[in-house]
Amino acid sequence: MFQQSPRGSDKASFADSFADSAAATYHQPLLDRHRRKVCGLWIHQGTFYGRVYGRTPDGRRIDRRVRLVATTLSEARLELAQIKAGLPAVFPEPQPQPPSPPPSIPTLADFSEIYIRRAKLTKRIRTALTEEIHLRRWVKEKLQHMPLTGLTKAQVLAFRDERLQAGWSPRTVNLSLTVLRNLLRCAQDEGLITEDPTSGIRPLRHVPRKRPLFTTEQIEHLAATAIDACPRSGRAFADYVLLMSFSGARCSEAVRLRWADVDWRARQLVIGSDGLTKNHESRRVDFNEQLEGLLTQMWANRDAASEYLFGLERHSNRAHKTFRQTLEKARAKARLNDFGFHDCRHHFASYCVMSGVDFMTVARWLGHRDGGVLIGKVYGHLNAEHLKQAARRVKFDSGTRSVPPKVALRR
Repeated sequence: MFQQSPRGSDKASFADSFADSAAATYHQPLLDRHRRKVCGLWIHQGTFYGRVYGRTPDGRRIDRRVRLVATTLSEARLELAQIKAGLPAVFPEPQPQPPSPPPSIPTLADFSEIYIRRAKLTKRIRTALTEEIHLRRWVKEKLQHMPLTGLTKAQVLAFRDERLQAGWSPRTVNLSLTVLRNLLRCAQDEGLITEDPTSGIRPLRHVPRKRPLFTTEQIEHLAATAIDACPRSGRAFADYVLLMSFSGARCSEAVRLRWADVDWRARQLVIGSDGLTKNHESRRVDFNEQLEGLLTQMWANRDAASEYLFGLERHSNRAHKTFRQTLEKARAKARLNDFGFHDCRHHFASYCVMSGVDFMTVARWLGHRDGGVLIGKVYGHLNAEHLKQAARRVKFDSGTRSVPPKVALRR
């Protein structure tokens, strides 16, 4: 069967759609500003064409399309009329365009705002916040109205020296210089500057502070003190600190844990299922005796209205701030002023090593990709008693001699 042809408005829409689909192939009638067809003018791929009629030598009437050099509708009308009258087309000479001004170089303050907005869209929240804090400091220190091209290596070094004299640690100064280098490389990629004034500046030598190794008894004492000092948040804080000490989770990772991350069947705790870990990958920590007992106790006392391990406060994003305030009160009362949340991670790694767990397994639980190299360098802090016990197990002979052999002294 044949389809019925469209009528009324359907017919108009059908014609418009046909014209749009054929616009790239056929010459289209030229329309004026009132959407009315201009007689004798056509357009194809941005070029004007005029229809000119004539006769062949034998008297037959023909028409053909002539390509026009005009670029506007008024010029096309004039050129078509002159062609029909047999006159050469005359158009005014194009006026030379003034040279475009060179792109303006933004100041360090203006480009910092652009970079910060871009970092908040492409980087992690904490990373973007850290870069914003350091860039605000750079802008505040006499560099606010300086263009990007005016920043020199001498000014960068002078700022670094001022920060050291103000009491900044070499690690913080190196971080501030890295943030400035990230901004300048972004400006270099956009063609705003040709050279990076921070290139060739070596980072300051920094010896990391050796963290103390807190025992399990000290951490449990801190948790018990928090329950007495802060009745409202002490119980959740105690579970928070103990869970990090028994699983190696970072403070930002532990506060986001849900009950769905506890795999009771496989006896594992899934950390980073939301993809917000440091390396953007989740990991599984197998239950040890203390971790399983703690999770079982927390499950029995859980809040049925919350899907998070640490209550409804996570919904308002205040749990970490509340735990930080509780930590300050609890460690002052427990006389553990040097204790921080990251010490829980050191506690877990060190006691795993002292328990005889191989470095690769500990690295997998902590989410390291180096196969355990960092465990031996940083996290494997062993206490003095463990070192003495290890030294007593060292043997250099077959065990037949009980008295050290006499060594002849050279005269």
